[in-house]
Amino acid sequence: MGNLFFRRARHYPLQRAKLLVEQIHQMKWDHLVISGDLTQLSLERGFSLARETLDPLLKDPERVTIIPGNHDRYVKQSGGKDYYKQYFGEFFGDEEIHVRKLNSDWVIVGWDSAHPNDWLTASGTVRRSTIQATENLLSSFPGKTRFIVVNHYPLTFPEGWEVDHFHELYNLVPVRNWILRHPNIRLYLHGHIHRNWQHRLSRDSAPELLLLNSASSTSRLHPGQKSSFHQIELAGEKVKVSPILLKWMMRLLFTVLCVFVGTFVQAAESAEKQENLCERAVNQETAYRVSGIYGSSLESEQHPAAAYVLLREMQRFKVLQREFQQKTDEWRFEFAEMIGGKTIVFVYHLQNQTNFCTGANAFFVLKKWFSL
Repeated sequence: MGNLFFRRARHYPLQRAKLLVEQIHQMKWDHLVISGDLTQLSLERGFSLARETLDPLLKDPERVTIIPGNHDRYVKQSGGKDYYKQYFGEFFGDEEIHVRKLNSDWVIVGWDSAHPNDWLTASGTVRRSTIQATENLLSSFPGKTRFIVVNHYPLTFPEGWEVDHFHELYNLVPVRNWILRHPNIRLYLHGHIHRNWQHRLSRDSAPELLLLNSASSTSRLHPGQKSSFHQIELAGEKVKVSPILLKWMMRLLFTVLCVFVGTFVQAAESAEKQENLCERAVNQETAYRVSGIYGSSLESEQHPAAAYVLLREMQRFKVLQREFQQKTDEWRFEFAEMIGGKTIVFVYHLQNQTNFCTGANAFFVLKKWFSL
């Protein structure tokens, strides 16, 4: 990931996702492509929320292509369940590759290269069977047909970018070389790295390959970022790419007004909410006090895998100061201290596996100070 999980709630607020859906819904488009990372930890609640949020755009599966990202395959699901397939499988299909014919000239080919890894890896693999199926598809169409490959992982990086080989395609170079050997593949659409860009790779005596990264369309803009997503127009051999920004500033006044209205509603509702038992446990059983919720306030207890994934990200970005654990007869507290002073705790009940908090179980905490 380009950012750590403890920043995701600030950088990827749900309201921005809803505004993005509304903006795209109002646009004229023939086909929508989503290049993965629908969830944070590939848990069912995340997929359910993603499906609910995207629903206005998903009325016609023939007009939508959705492939999984590494965040959609973080956790091996119990009982053989594949939540990506359960909630979004109709937008990929049951075959080795996803195929959608846009018109007589252009065809979309979707790849699934994401798979669960160990805790220190977020890499993917384009399977040989995927390459072979794509090879067969290319040869089955007339020579004038042009193809768009959609895959979660990038094939190129910005100049000066430090490539993390534990975070990219295991077989990046052979896959890139294979695509370059097939001049009818004109576009490569991907995500994964949370920066948007347009790259071009030249071919000998053949049209160049255009590579577009439209990752993190709902994130807050980085300095110099020119787009939240891309609009692609195809006319014969011509390809026109337009960077589109999320219309966020236009909603600023409305948002401010809603803050004032929502304050009174929240105050009335908060009195009726049940006490969060995990928050109480932190405050009473540890030397820390809760200062805020880590993650989304819409989520309840997070899977124990969340703590390990977070630590992996912190280790990779070298911001982990130390980690430690505390236990009582009922509770286990997993603490992570970051360089810069922030501390996160994940809270787990030693007997109950679910619904033990009546709310979130991951918090930002501050050290208590005692005076005599």
